[in-house]
Amino acid sequence: MGQSRATCVALLLGLGAASLPAPSTASDEVIPFREAWGWAVVVPVEVGGSGVHEFLLDTGTTSTLLEPGLATELGIVVSSRANLITLAGARAVALGRADLTLGRARLADVEVMIADLPAIRSDEPRVRGLLGQSALSRLEYTIDHARRRLVVHRWQSEASSPEPQARPTLEVRLGCGRSTARFVLDSGVGTPILFERTNRPLDVEVGGRVHAATNAGHGVWREGRLSSLCVAGRRMDRLPVVVRPEAAPAREEDGLLPSRFFARVRLGVAGIVVGVDHW
Repeated sequence: MGQSRATCVALLLGLGAASLPAPSTASDEVIPFREAWGWAVVVPVEVGGSGVHEFLLDTGTTSTLLEPGLATELGIVVSSRANLITLAGARAVALGRADLTLGRARLADVEVMIADLPAIRSDEPRVRGLLGQSALSRLEYTIDHARRRLVVHRWQSEASSPEPQARPTLEVRLGCGRSTARFVLDSGVGTPILFERTNRPLDVEVGGRVHAATNAGHGVWREGRLSSLCVAGRRMDRLPVVVRPEAAPAREEDGLLPSRFFARVRLGVAGIVVGVDHW
């Protein structure tokens, strides 16, 4: 999220589950995952040949993060420092590089941030890192929420660019009118999040406050119901959402849409959205 970490706001969509067909080929690799908090994707990642560790797969952040204990175990050399910017705050963290392996996909020399992960590890202490777009942008893969599996179709071992790649985005219509908004397809959130803008009124019936905890700050936002949302050929009415205030760190996009909003999402190299399947 512009080197950010999505919030752990636990407002679940309640869309149900379905056993939908997911075509694959002999070259595809199927990696089962477990869900944290009922929606987050937790995958096994080998780091620097040290063994396999659990990572949260987060399509909505540009950065890959290691918790300091794991970085120390691996002997990661700190090369510089940078700001970890989240939806609710920012803080300075160390930077290093590591080789990661997800199934058969070997991702060499990935830039990693070394940072505590309070928004994750307070509930999920087994999770040792966060897999963001600096690593995921080298993959073409499907997040199959219906079957709780990740299908890796192909990958690039070496990064094509030293800079983190773009977050995957979809066009949505808030209120199902003609105007469109750009939402990040984000596996790191459990409910849609709308970014408040002075020049863009939101047709939201606002309710109570909700505490948003991120890995670099906290915020008090508002929960509510959006009158309607149209995306990928489907309309949803009175959709539970969270509204992030305009005073929070600036973002280019208009909001976040959980990947679990769909039964399956397929993402291409460089974070391109190839396709989605509804529940």
